[in-house]
Amino acid sequence: MRLMQVDDALEAVGRLTEVVHQQSEIIGIQSEVIDELFTLLAQHITAEEADRLPVITKINQAAEIRREIGGDI
Repeated sequence: MRLMQVDDALEAVGRLTEVVHQQSEIIGIQSEVIDELFTLLAQHITAEEADRLPVITKINQAAEIRREIGGDI
């Protein structure tokens, strides 16, 4: 009975690991899309206009978190 519980737990961990991996891939793709869209936007506005966009604060916050965790998400 105990062996079955360990097997079930290992299977659950495997499924969770796969879900985390898939979510990480999705986040990576979304990040790339956001970067590309921002690059396109930046071609149509001045640097001063870009600096005033509230989204710049959020981009900078995300970059800071990324630096803190040492990731290339």
